[in-house]
Amino acid sequence: MRTKFIIFDLDGTLYKSESTFVPAVVKTLKDFGMPVPPREEILPMLRFTAQGYSERLLNSKDPERIESFRKQIRSYELADIPVSGILYPGVTETLEDLHALGYGMAICTNAGYDYLNAVMDKTELGKYFAETFGNDSGKPKSELVRDLLKAAGASPGECVLIGDSDSDQTAAGSHNIAFIEAAWGYGNSSISGAEYRIQYISELRDLLSECL
Repeated sequence: MRTKFIIFDLDGTLYKSESTFVPAVVKTLKDFGMPVPPREEILPMLRFTAQGYSERLLNSKDPERIESFRKQIRSYELADIPVSGILYPGVTETLEDLHALGYGMAICTNAGYDYLNAVMDKTELGKYFAETFGNDSGKPKSELVRDLLKAAGASPGECVLIGDSDSDQTAAGSHNIAFIEAAWGYGNSSISGAEYRIQYISELRDLLSECL
């Protein structure tokens, strides 16, 4: 059966999050008097929820400290997205093509809705998506995908999910959705045995038409 519905991760798949996430983390760690790790150690944090990466960056389980840290990062990000936020090359053109071909599309991200909405406002991508699901609750991504499928009225057998981390791969697998690895993302070291893999988002259209 041909794919009819495409679920996209956001960070590391459509949105080049390092443009705003890394500076926000660096500033916040300094605010908290914490050592700043190398950039290559910060970027993989994008595969986690805000709670998850805050715990890891702080090396703490203190809920008040973690919440304060998370809010500070988000404050810096939200201020910077309108100025510095960027998409990966080819994203807008690819989404335009897929939309014209009649594919249904959605975003499912571990990021909160304030962040998701800020990125949508900056990039003007919202017009391409039937659903945009953020994560203010800390749910596992598999539960977000379940909720998205229900809201969109989409059948797993007619869907693909494209993302750059093991949480994307696991979420797809838990619903028997075909998974496509976005090789340009941040969490690829966590992915094992992806059925499909593309190096650039511009390859997605041909993969959908030829292989799925």
